[in-house]
Amino acid sequence: MFRPQNIVDLKALSLSGALAALFCCAPSAHGQGSDTTSGVILKSGVSNIEEYNRRIILKEIELEHFSINFRKNNNVQGRWRGWRYFLSQEASAACTASGLTVQLRDRLRVLKHPDIPSFTKDGQPTFVSSVNNRGALETGQILQMVGQSIGAVGSGIELGINIHHQRQAIKKGFGSKASIKHVLALRSEIESLFEERRQAIAAANLSVEELAIASAEEHVLHDLTDLSLQEYANYHLQARRFRAFQDSQYIFDILKSSTGAVGSLLNLLATHNRDPRGPGGAGVVTTTSGALYMLGPLLSRGISKVVASSHDRALWPVTAGISKPTVDDLEKHKMLLGKLEDARLSGDPKNGSAKSLALLTAYDEEAGQRRKQFALATREIRSGTRSATQNIGSGLIVGGSKIAFGVTNIIAGWEFSKFPHRANAVLIPGIIAYGSGSYFAVGDNIRLRLLDEISRKRLAERGELPSRILAEKLKVLDQMETNLKTCSGQ
Repeated sequence: MFRPQNIVDLKALSLSGALAALFCCAPSAHGQGSDTTSGVILKSGVSNIEEYNRRIILKEIELEHFSINFRKNNNVQGRWRGWRYFLSQEASAACTASGLTVQLRDRLRVLKHPDIPSFTKDGQPTFVSSVNNRGALETGQILQMVGQSIGAVGSGIELGINIHHQRQAIKKGFGSKASIKHVLALRSEIESLFEERRQAIAAANLSVEELAIASAEEHVLHDLTDLSLQEYANYHLQARRFRAFQDSQYIFDILKSSTGAVGSLLNLLATHNRDPRGPGGAGVVTTTSGALYMLGPLLSRGISKVVASSHDRALWPVTAGISKPTVDDLEKHKMLLGKLEDARLSGDPKNGSAKSLALLTAYDEEAGQRRKQFALATREIRSGTRSATQNIGSGLIVGGSKIAFGVTNIIAGWEFSKFPHRANAVLIPGIIAYGSGSYFAVGDNIRLRLLDEISRKRLAERGELPSRILAEKLKVLDQMETNLKTCSGQ
């Protein structure tokens, strides 16, 4: 079987790259063309059509090139984002849990020994009411405030990095509006080439057999074009959806951690100023923070869906009117093309170069697998850039425990401000609940980080890390483009 000469890494070939390898050996566009590899002589009409095939493939390569660069420049995560975010959220949860534990120890002491033995001035034995150690309570409140401030700052840094990367993408022409405009321009050029190709076919004196082959080729080329447009639209939609989800999560992180820090500060001031009603106001703020923990994961997903719906409408011109083929549809059309070529070859064995069509199915099958692996790898890597409280279940657990802590503060401050022992007893269950939630977040953050590193290691071993796959695809596209331009004498 004849094989094209300038094919590199067949397993990494994209759909466009596959046909680029085929048409690299296409003859010239004028007069009678010749395939120097097999000695095939083509009449001018066929040669002209092959030149349009080559030009269409070049534009499809340009489209795919742009799609990949769009993906690379949008939602840049970076190797160490997961670790940075983990450290800030883990510090927040750990400091909060430690502060609550310090408070709990002192409050349990008072609960266990509400009265302590003492003596009156005249030496008579008596009992006095036990009081909380203000130093211990203030230490616990400071730890909570510092921890939640670290969490807010960490999320703010990641949000700022996202904004910076988005500005860089816009400067490079990969913003949403500019990229859609560029893709629409490429689509218009490709459609013009298809129209010129149809006119060339109508003007050529082709046999019935050659017309059938040209028609089958057009089906394949349309499938490739439509798949490329679909690929860009999917890249764009996924990028905007995930960006909206991640940014809204960071904003909710900042809000819930900031309100939590304010609640701890109010409690600290109340303890320092010996204000028994102070915990009531602090409890309101803390309860608000807990509600944000619970609602954040749900609201961020809702926001991402709204943003995706908006961009889906903006992308409608990109995919409007296309057949939306699947890889199976492409394979079906290519099988038909292969049969027609086989029939032509059986009548003229000299047309050996046409046998290269038999390679396309294998090439595109491998390319399809690569695309599936890339999408899977991206999802797995992205899952490691979240903290425990950004999962719906975990958010409900931690947020619910914080609400319990806030409610007990409200009751203790506003209902039992004149009864310190009863207020102390009411606060203990809330501290236990929120402390348990905080320790749960500490453990779940570690679990998510370990899973991410294990997943990354496995992907690296299989050569499926997104950065590597993108680099390989770009390398193959560049090689195919060079081959096509070289074959045409450019």
